[in-house]
Amino acid sequence: MAEDYQTTNNVMESNLTNMLLKDLNELLNLHGNKIEDCDLPSLPPNKIDIDAIPSIIQEELMVNIPNEDIQYVTKLNNDQMIAFKTIMNVIVQKHSGVFFVDGPGGTVATLLPGDKTVHSRFKIPIDIQPSSIYGIQKKKYLANIIRVVASIIWDEAPMTNKNCLEALDRSLQDICSNNAPFGGKVLFMGGDFRQVLLVVRKGTKAQMISACIIQSHLWNHTKILSLRQNM
Repeated sequence: MAEDYQTTNNVMESNLTNMLLKDLNELLNLHGNKIEDCDLPSLPPNKIDIDAIPSIIQEELMVNIPNEDIQYVTKLNNDQMIAFKTIMNVIVQKHSGVFFVDGPGGTVATLLPGDKTVHSRFKIPIDIQPSSIYGIQKKKYLANIIRVVASIIWDEAPMTNKNCLEALDRSLQDICSNNAPFGGKVLFMGGDFRQVLLVVRKGTKAQMISACIIQSHLWNHTKILSLRQNM
């Protein structure tokens, strides 16, 4: 595990274990445990620079955006350009907004640089309930990252249970101290309802439809942007 830090961080080899122990301790703290409770070495005193940039922020700062990705803007077709400009105008004006890009056959051809699954990034509970919130503490580094981001991109959103979407809404409102949908962030969802929908274990067709994100009260705040041109 420590070797992973060597590929994403410019640090001395002697500090790799300390970085790993520090991050493991933070993860364990989220679940009410300590690193000492898991038969792991204790955090070495005065070994980790308290002013060092946390690894979770280092990962975001080191994401490399290829020039070809930026150049793709000039190659967008008419529908894509309308969707792009609509969303970017909201971001530039620092307004909030919720969008769903309806793309038959899929919306994203390649993985986004530095992307994460929504479950790992937002600490979504496995057993999601209608009243659930995400396991993000307001004073942690992840919460600070969420406060400063301009937008959140959630691909393959139709495969998501509406409880996950509503839990994100409640969590962002709490973290950002903002009662607007999703804490005033620009949420950009993509996907295709004609493909695989979410799975409700042993659920009926009616239960699966009921769990779909279009059945959420948040769908009323969502602007639909359609991609119709055959690529």
